[in-house]
Amino acid sequence: MTRVRRHSIRHHLLVLVVAVLAPVLLLAGGLTAWLVRAEREAYEQSVAEAARDLGATVEREVAAIEMALRVLATSPTLQAGDVGAFFAQAAGVARQEGVILTLRDPASRQLANTAVPWGDRLPERTSLAEVDAEAGRRRAAVVSPLYRGVATDEPYFAVVLPVIRDGEIRYFLSAAAGVRRLGGLLTGEHPREGWSARLVDGKGVTLATAPWRNAAVGQALPADLLAAARTGGQGLWRCRDAAGERTIVGFSPAGRTGWLVATSVPASLARAGLLRALAVLGAASAVLIGVALLAAFALSGRLSRSVERLSQGAGAILRGDPAPRVSGDVAEVGQVEAALHQAGAELREREAMFRTMADSAPVGVWVADAERGSSYVNRAWYDLTGMAPGTGLGFGWLEAVHPEDRPRIEAAIGVHNAGNIARTLEYRLRRADGTYAYVLDSSAPRLGENGEVLGHVGSVVDLSRRYEAEEALRQSEERLRLAQEAGRISSWDVDLATGDATWLGAWRSVIGDWGDEKPSQALFMRIVHPDDREQVRAALDAALSSQASYDSQFRVVWPDGGVHWIVERGEIVRDASGKPIRMRGIAFDVTARMEAQIALAQLNADLERRVEERTEALRQEAAERRRAELQLHQAQKMEAIGRLTGGLAHDLNNKLQVISAQIDTALRRLKNEPAVSKGLLSAAVAADRCAELITKLLAFARNDEAQPTVIDLEEALVSITALLDRSLLGDSVELKLDVASDLWPIEIDASHFEAALVNLVVNARDAMPDGGTIVIGARNVKAGEARLVDPRLAGDCVEIRAIDTGVGIAPEHIDKVIEPFFTTKPAGKGTGLGLSQVYGLVTGAGGVLLFDSAPGEGTTVSLYIPRARVEARIGAPGLDEPIEDEALPDRRGTVLLVDDDVDVADAVKAVLAQRGYRVEVATGAEEALDAIERRPVDLVLSDVTMPGGLSGVELAQAVRARRPGMPVVLITGNPRALGDHDGEFPLVVKPITGRKLEEAIEREIGPVTAKSAEVVRLHPRSKGA
Repeated sequence: MTRVRRHSIRHHLLVLVVAVLAPVLLLAGGLTAWLVRAEREAYEQSVAEAARDLGATVEREVAAIEMALRVLATSPTLQAGDVGAFFAQAAGVARQEGVILTLRDPASRQLANTAVPWGDRLPERTSLAEVDAEAGRRRAAVVSPLYRGVATDEPYFAVVLPVIRDGEIRYFLSAAAGVRRLGGLLTGEHPREGWSARLVDGKGVTLATAPWRNAAVGQALPADLLAAARTGGQGLWRCRDAAGERTIVGFSPAGRTGWLVATSVPASLARAGLLRALAVLGAASAVLIGVALLAAFALSGRLSRSVERLSQGAGAILRGDPAPRVSGDVAEVGQVEAALHQAGAELREREAMFRTMADSAPVGVWVADAERGSSYVNRAWYDLTGMAPGTGLGFGWLEAVHPEDRPRIEAAIGVHNAGNIARTLEYRLRRADGTYAYVLDSSAPRLGENGEVLGHVGSVVDLSRRYEAEEALRQSEERLRLAQEAGRISSWDVDLATGDATWLGAWRSVIGDWGDEKPSQALFMRIVHPDDREQVRAALDAALSSQASYDSQFRVVWPDGGVHWIVERGEIVRDASGKPIRMRGIAFDVTARMEAQIALAQLNADLERRVEERTEALRQEAAERRRAELQLHQAQKMEAIGRLTGGLAHDLNNKLQVISAQIDTALRRLKNEPAVSKGLLSAAVAADRCAELITKLLAFARNDEAQPTVIDLEEALVSITALLDRSLLGDSVELKLDVASDLWPIEIDASHFEAALVNLVVNARDAMPDGGTIVIGARNVKAGEARLVDPRLAGDCVEIRAIDTGVGIAPEHIDKVIEPFFTTKPAGKGTGLGLSQVYGLVTGAGGVLLFDSAPGEGTTVSLYIPRARVEARIGAPGLDEPIEDEALPDRRGTVLLVDDDVDVADAVKAVLAQRGYRVEVATGAEEALDAIERRPVDLVLSDVTMPGGLSGVELAQAVRARRPGMPVVLITGNPRALGDHDGEFPLVVKPITGRKLEEAIEREIGPVTAKSAEVVRLHPRSKGA
């Protein structure tokens, strides 16, 4: 039997003290660790809460600005469109709020700006056009990103509010404030010494800092921090700052602004307080332990006799049971007894505290014995697995392990229990929803006093998110690799300090295979095509000197001499001071696309040329068709007018024929009474004037080919203006004539000239809707002066002007007014052919047409027509010859007069009877045909137009058929009445004097004694002309 070694009471007491203090120290250490962790988490939470509070402050500030904008948007002055009054109101609000208020129209053009005095010129461009568009799309207030002011180049942010009336955006109202205002907010809410804060916009660009650092404004937030903030909302981020010091960053979104507030504090500052507290606690603990050991050593001798009495109580305490009372007369034993009772209570309290801490842990915690399995499993493990509390004790926890992993785990438990080693296992654990999660089970051995393994203490951490992230990353990298290879895309990274470059992906398909040569910036610039190097350098310099990204398209030369097009896009990485340190991006080959674009451009150019040629041909065809349609319409309209005018002329000329014939008869009967004859001569002149006016109306209604004749211009202008003044102008327009008395004659188609004057006067009238004055002027222009007016005028000419006081012609229309079908009048008010016909008439006569006009200043149209080589025949209307006192022979012949108008027939009969003719009268064609059968007739004088039965032409044809040698003379009040039979029979036009009628008859039946005969033979015309 092995002898048990005995130790002194002091030794046992010291062991006892150590045994008592060890759990206390272990528990104190665990508690301290827990307190340290809790304090660190509380500190970090305070950092996150500070970011949240600052975000709320910024949100309130922006909301206040938005509320001010909404109040201004309801301003009565703005609703009334009084921008000036609104500016005064807005200026007061701007001063009160410390902002710049701007009012813009829906196209983002500034209408008012409180930073610019009212009336001064506003900037033509605005930095908030894109923000306006976004606000218009959302139809709600929008906060802008950081931008630079147009006038001050200072950094600003702005709140833009669309002003909506009746469902439409009428204005954009914005309030802009300098970012220093935000810096003031951050500084005012700044939480503690040594902390810092930063406000960034939705793009990660810094708006303000606290403490304020001007250089930081406009800098970008680190990409990984920005990504974490966008995915997680409010949270914490741990990193190292530019000096390499660990930093705790709390971030929180600033409400609806889309901004982000980040507060940061050095980790050393967070640890400083904890380290001081731990140092004090450690020192105090060391002192207490030393004192306790010394006291135990000193008292060991005195307590040696009481150890036996206390052993039972100590054993009970070690078992976790309450210590029994120990009786004795030693005071120290009583004190030890009390201490033992107190230690037992504290041990139980610490054990309860340990369980509370373990159950509060976010990961699974377990304690296991070497033989009996788990003796404790915390709440987090049960929450993960969904197992009932207590079912995981012993080896029950293996029920949650995946069946495929269970054999491996059981074998690993046996190995670890056999030795004093820690273990780390990964396996799948069933979740509460029945799915399996990958977990990391880490444990350390729990040893006894002699180093024997009593069990293990461990934790279980869910690895699902890490595995999912790793799998997503692997798949993403694989997709990126495949995409780069398929798309011949390469990624690159350049160290700007050393020039070293790293190329990944399908880079050999982009820049060529350069063998073993190390990629570098120098190699890259060498392979760039010589013609593109300056362009590439300029793009690189622009990206390095600004915040813009790098984007360039250029050619590279491969080792085999082949030229390829590539596109590079990249971004600049800068250090904390803003200095560029790296550059990274992608490059891809676009040779095929460029070649296709070049070929497509050539094809498009050829196609566009062909389309333009065909379009022009179609346009010309359409214009010709339209011109033909309008000409046909105009011809039909003029034909209708001609028919109406011809019928009217026939009736009027019939009446004038009666008047003229009666005057002629009266003059012959009263030729010996001068006073009466003078009055009758005046009446004859008036009748001739009426006949001339009717002839002009007929000429205007016709659209015959031009037949130039030499005309007396003064007489023509006086005649036509008299007609226009009465018929076209009305009471609101005054027509004046300013004509020189010695005008040269011109050679031109009289009817077309009169139609041209009508067109000019009608255009002038239409240009004066409220009335005005039209002046028709004419003067002689000698050759020298004419050449100064226009070099095309080579000799003497006559200037004819049409001047109005109307609205004038716009400059862009002045060169188009003579184009066929061009008109500025409303649809149905003009054909666009009037001035083109005037232009054709003038240029056909060898002249020039000029326009002088300006909007609101009237128009002057000048016609320069060459002087005629011969003089016009000038004569006043009147009787053809003075009435001669001669005896007319009787029975000069028998005339059959055919006319349905009894008055005309009686008047003509009287005239012929005075001249010695025997006259038979028939009122219709049938009666006339019967008369030539029953009695001898020398000549038939028939009206052309007769209602019912045969017309005059048909009668003449019937007479010629029955009596081939009988002469027929037709008489009419409408020269166009013969239609297709013009020239077939002699024709005289009513009204006609007795002498001219006599000459026409004698031309057919006997010698002509008159000086001239006015027998009208019209040229034959085709049907439909």
